[in-house]
Amino acid sequence: MGKTSINSLREIYTGKMLPLDQLRNLQKIFREIDYQMVGVISAAESSQTALVHLDKSIKNIKSLWKDISPALTNEGTLKEHIKTVNNNLNKFWELSPRLRNAYKADSIDDVDMIHEEWRPLKKEIFSAIDKLAETQKEVTSQFFNSQNNLVNKISTVLLFVLLGSILGFIAFTFFITRSIKRPVTLVVESAQKIADGDLTVRIPVTGRDEMGVMGDALNRMIERLNTLFGTISSNVTLLNRQSETLSSATSEMLNGATLQYNQIEQVASATEEMS
Repeated sequence: MGKTSINSLREIYTGKMLPLDQLRNLQKIFREIDYQMVGVISAAESSQTALVHLDKSIKNIKSLWKDISPALTNEGTLKEHIKTVNNNLNKFWELSPRLRNAYKADSIDDVDMIHEEWRPLKKEIFSAIDKLAETQKEVTSQFFNSQNNLVNKISTVLLFVLLGSILGFIAFTFFITRSIKRPVTLVVESAQKIADGDLTVRIPVTGRDEMGVMGDALNRMIERLNTLFGTISSNVTLLNRQSETLSSATSEMLNGATLQYNQIEQVASATEEMS
């Protein structure tokens, strides 16, 4: 995002810097017009050639200024410089028909006289264009720097937001992992104790998720095992008591039989003695 914004700002910067090149071209055209006047005055250039060049230059000046004006930042000091350039251009538009007629009439004296008027106007035009170009450059540079700083701040904020999101995701993942691992560990430890024969274990159930349902099921299983083993223990105790009672009765019967046998032996012995 930051890189795209920087590229967009550079495009804006380039667009605002474009008038600077066009302003230099404007100065170049005025300089060539001056060279043509000097050439005609010194007889180094023909008036007709200068006339053709003048018509072409006027057309180019109008076209350039039409393109330059909308691209300039029309505010503050720049607005005043633009106004000054327009005023100087209006003076040139007033002077150019006279210069054109002088070329057409091939009147070197008229060209020389117009050139004397042109010289201070040329300085004013060049000075106004220089100030306009310099101010436009400063405004454009300030704009680019301020927007570039803004984009850098936004990029920094986005970077911190991204880092915060990553740290938050890591913390959330750790919390989820721990919340899952702890119940699983408790269930596994409880299952191991049950396998070792400890039926006093109870699994803490804190929710109704899968682990909570599993813990509740294991707790109910432990309760049923306790009930079953309690019943079995009671039955075994009852059987032991009944076995002891049966054993006692058997001993008494055996003792009674032994006593009767001894009595029979005594009767038999007495009978033999009597006979």
